[in-house]
Amino acid sequence: MTEKRELMLMMAALYSAFGRELTDIDVEAWHLVLGDIPKDELSQAVLVLAKTAESFPSAAAVRRLVWDRRRSSGQM
Repeated sequence: MTEKRELMLMMAALYSAFGRELTDIDVEAWHLVLGDIPKDELSQAVLVLAKTAESFPSAAAVRRLVWDRRRSSGQM
């Protein structure tokens, strides 16, 4: 599980990479969607998307990348 403060730091980096401003509402919404994912997996997915996505990813895209990585590594 990822704590809200940890997620906020990840989101700040992601939002900055895409030139967007982070709000408290964004943090709350993303935490509802992504808070159940372990911090290490979540931070890796956020970093990958910050480096490779051509447009700002949704929380669902982050979640999907975590699941895809689990499937490809045989964790699911």
